[in-house]
Amino acid sequence: PTFVFEGVNGNIEDLEKIAATNENPLVRTLALPRADHFTPLAPINRVLADRVLQHRDGPFEVDLEGLAAAYADGWNARREERDLALIAELRGRGTPWSEPHTFTFTLRGWRDENARNAAERLSELGFSLEPLREEPDADGDPSLRVTATRTIPFEVEAILAAARQVAETAEDARVDDEGWTARR
Repeated sequence: PTFVFEGVNGNIEDLEKIAATNENPLVRTLALPRADHFTPLAPINRVLADRVLQHRDGPFEVDLEGLAAAYADGWNARREERDLALIAELRGRGTPWSEPHTFTFTLRGWRDENARNAAERLSELGFSLEPLREEPDADGDPSLRVTATRTIPFEVEAILAAARQVAETAEDARVDDEGWTARR
């Protein structure tokens, strides 16, 4: 069998062409949400390597839905690692649990439409938004900054849930998630 994987933010047009013209039942394709051409490599390779090691007899099969779930888990784990490090840093500075804090999430887009789509989606999710701001990125290139806030208790699950909404919105809108800050 041949498996072709591609992120929807990668060379997805090529994968769609393969899927549309393929007549070989041994060739299967999988489009991965919130992925580009490179991000699926490590999480997918781990799952495939485990599958190869476990394979004994019969045809080699791969559960494409399981691969997609493994990629999504890996994507979320990387984001949660960043968020948990920030939570630990704030706790180390004495931030008390459970008290309401205002979390400020920052996104950056280089295409007006993408930044506006991200802002609209965050508004629909209940985040308060500052007006989009034009500002140069680190290289001096023009970009739009999206700043969204939400007041939530300083609790791990609440923080991770809000950060996940922002990160998913950023990926889907094709803008960068630049992280968050919190204040009482």
